[in-house]
Amino acid sequence: MTTRVTHTDPVTSRLGLWIGLGAIALCFAIVGFIAANRPAEQSLAAAENRKQVDLGQLTYQQNCMACHGVKLKGRPSWEVSSSKQAGIPLSADGTTWHLSDRHLFDAIATGVRVKAGETKRIHDKGFAQSAGGRLSDQEVWALIAYFKTTWTARQVESQKETSFRERPEPAAPAAK
Repeated sequence: MTTRVTHTDPVTSRLGLWIGLGAIALCFAIVGFIAANRPAEQSLAAAENRKQVDLGQLTYQQNCMACHGVKLKGRPSWEVSSSKQAGIPLSADGTTWHLSDRHLFDAIATGVRVKAGETKRIHDKGFAQSAGGRLSDQEVWALIAYFKTTWTARQVESQKETSFRERPEPAAPAAK
């Protein structure tokens, strides 16, 4: 009894291989195209938006400069303030660039900063209209855009990564 061995035609098996490799390459191309054309996440506080920065600078001059200084440098005694972080530097000299856009917005809007799960009152009241203040959300975002114009390129990039990574929930007002 002899066993009959059949051989596959080499042309057919190579054709299947090329079709399979082509399908894989097409999948990679489609995924790459989608990733490359996906809109980038954008901040609501854009330092490259001149109109927004100008609004932020005007808002800063009218509402913040008395405590945070002419060039956002803060008060010299800001670190020793026991009750609040009065007049902290908002420029590259300070630490605000370590915070996400949402944290900055919430701190200005509500007057409360949430850090490591703890809330700390940093202003007597929030500046946003929703917290009884006089600034619109648009003006608060404009302030943050203005702050960013004083940061180094490295700080801006680091802060952008933090903003995209964190996305914290809005801060709850602290108890009085």
